[in-house]
Parts: sequence; structure tokens; C-alpha cells
Amino acid sequence: MTSVAHRWTGQGVAPGAAVAGSWRADRPVPARTVHIGPAEVEAAFAAVAADLERVAERVRAQGRTAAADIVAVGALIAADPDLVESAKQAAGAEQPLVAVRDAVEGYATVLDSLADEALRQRAADVRQIGRRVVERLAYGDNGRNAPTDRFVLVAAELGPADLIEHLGSGLVGAVAVRGGANSHAAIVARELLGHSHV
Repeated sequence: MTSVAHRWTGQGVAPGAAVAGSWRADRPVPARTVHIGPAEVEAAFAAVAADLERVAERVRAQGRTAAADIVAVGALIAADPDLVESAKQAAGAEQPLVAVRDAVEGYATVLDSLADEALRQRAADVRQIGRRVVERLAYGDNGRNAPTDRFVLVAAELGPADLIEHLGSGLVGAVAVRGGANSHAAIVARELLGHSHV
């Protein structure tokens, strides 16, 4: 096994330090050509919305209402008819996984351009939903398995569900390239999980 050491620095949004292997949540989109029709894209969005609803309900049952509400926002975004329709139209491309990802990115870019800070931050939520949808289309219902040992979750952007899903499964910290102290993932990391988050 090859071992590579990384030291991430940046704006800490949750206190602490973590030492563990890393696991990248947002692997590059597979470049293989597969047939994905609009129905499969729509089903993937529905499955992601249902997954997030289950995470929200699990957290709500633990008395973590604020975190549950934040995760539930992701489920609503995954059910957004305009977002789903944009991704469905991309399904007919030669490389549909890349096209679906790009359609989601186009939708997020519109949010990024808005004057309202709260709406701009929803662009990150849209990207996280898109990552989950593409992963489901590429790898099926099971997705990719996280490590079973202690690990630091790494991604360009992380969502609150990314953290909550790995709670109690070895997650000791998280690193996101984009985002800030007011991102949903940072709020969950800081207030509910007690993990380091850069």
C-alpha cells in the first residue's frame, strides 16, 4: 500500500485537529460511455431525495432538529423540477455522466451569480446533490464504500449529509476546498459533530 501524507490548512470552521487517512468523496466522473436515459436520471434524483429524507429522519429521531432541517433542504433541492429537467435533457449526450454533472453545474452557476448570499450558498447544495446523482448513476444503489478505519473526508464541497452519514463509522475530520463558516456542512460539523472541518 502506498502512503502519502497531506497537511491541509485553511480556515477552520470547526475546532480540533485530526490525524487519519483521507477518503475523497468526490472522485472524478467515470469517462466511460453508458446509456442513461431521462427516466434513469429522474429515478436517481428521486433516490437521492429519498436517501436524504432518511438521513434527516434518522437525525430528527436523535433530537437533532436543526441538522435534520438542514439535510431536508437537500432532499427538497433533489426534487426541484427545473434541476431534474435540466439533468434529464443532458442524459442523451455521448458521455451522459459528464453531461448530467455539467447540467447540474450550470444550475449551480446561476445560483452562484445571485446577489443574495444565502441563495449563493445553495449552489454548493446543488453541486452536492449532483455529485450524489452522478455517483448513483455511475455506481448503482450501493455507491462507493467509505473506509472502515478512521478517516478524514475530503471533497471540493461537502454537504451536511456527507458528514452525518459517516458519523460513528470512523469519520474524524473533514476538508472542503470550497465553502465557508456558514456552509451547511460547517454548521453541522461545528455544532453537532464536534469534528475538525477545514
